[in-house]
Formats: sequence, C-alpha cells, structure tokens
Amino acid sequence: MNIIQMKTWIASFKFLSLIPKWNKGFTSILILGLCLGTQTCFAQNIPAIGSKRDTSSASAHIRPTHRDTVPSPKSVLLKSAIIPGWGQAVNKQYWKIPIIYGALAGLAYFSSYMTQRYHDYRAAYYNSVSTHTDQRFGKTPAYLIGQSPKALQYYRNYYRNHRDMVYLGIGLAYGLNILDAYIYAQMRDFNVSNDLSVRTTVGPQQVGPYQALSLKLTFHFARP
Repeated sequence: MNIIQMKTWIASFKFLSLIPKWNKGFTSILILGLCLGTQTCFAQNIPAIGSKRDTSSASAHIRPTHRDTVPSPKSVLLKSAIIPGWGQAVNKQYWKIPIIYGALAGLAYFSSYMTQRYHDYRAAYYNSVSTHTDQRFGKTPAYLIGQSPKALQYYRNYYRNHRDMVYLGIGLAYGLNILDAYIYAQMRDFNVSNDLSVRTTVGPQQVGPYQALSLKLTFHFARP
C-alpha cells in the first residue's frame, strides 16, 4: 500500500465518523468500493518502488535525432560559383580540383591565343582596304604583310569564331564545375549499399500430388 492509498483509507474512516449511524451501513459499502477501486487503479498505474517505468509506448513515437553532417547542396553550389573547386573541396573530392583548374587554364590560354590572332588578322584586313587609312585597329603585323585581303578576311573570321567557341567552352567548364559539386552533394548521403537488391530463387515445389516450379523474389532493403 502506498501513501496515497493509505490517505484514502484514513479519510474514509474519518468521513464515516461524521455521518449518522442509520446511514453508516450503506455509506461504508460505498466508500469501501471506492477505496478498492482506487487501490486497483493505483496498482495498475503506479509502478512499485525500485521498478522501471515502461516507456516503450511513449518512446515508440520519439525517434532519435540524427545530426546531418553532410554539407548543404545549396551552400556547395554557392561556393563552387564563387571559387571553382571550392565545392569539390567541401565534398572532399580533392582529386577533381587539378582537373578543373587544368581545364580552365588550358581554355583560357587557348582563348588568349585565338584573340591575339583575331586582332592581328582584323587589323591587317582593315588596313588592306584602300579606303581605310586611319589604322583603326592598329598596324599590320609584319608576318601578315603582303597577304591577299581575301585570305586575311577568311582567317579573321576563322579565329574570331574559334575564339567565341573557346569562350563557350570556358563557360561550360565553369558550369560543369558547379553542377558536379551540387550533384555530388545531393547524392552524397544516398544509400547505395549492397542491401538494396533483389534476389531470385527458382526451384521445384510440391503442390499437393503435383510437382511445380516456384519463383521466389527476395528484396533486401537497407535499415534506416
């Protein structure tokens, strides 16, 4: 008997001493029933001293919190946009950084070469026209003196088009750097374990008096 049950019995006896004698019989039966019900209720809901409370039903709805240590894909995307290779460093894919800068450096050098050639042929072609005497785009380079205006025009257009293609390649390489870092950050915590599989088993099976061929599919999923 715990303290609450004891107090209930004491209060009941005190109450019995205050009521008239003719009504004590009925009241005693009523209070006795209430006390027994109270005792049964507390016996079911109040654990004994030293026992552990069963919290399985309460804890069934509370799942352990897991702190996500994977970097945010949005932050990785922003970092890659600011500095190429920064997102790969956050994703710990350091081996990609030399590839990114090698591609960007090669394209930048190639674009510089194409731009210089385009400027030379543009100036030479402009100056080859007899009506142009102001040398608007500079002097004709020494290695282009004496070439025909048609050839100068052709190579001017050739180097200009290739320079524009190189600019497009630089933008593409820059965009691929951002896209690569973002996709890897998105898929970094994606479960690709061997448990995500399905296995098939084919074999004979007895079905009553007949022999049959059974096909069994077993799905394996990773545990959360």
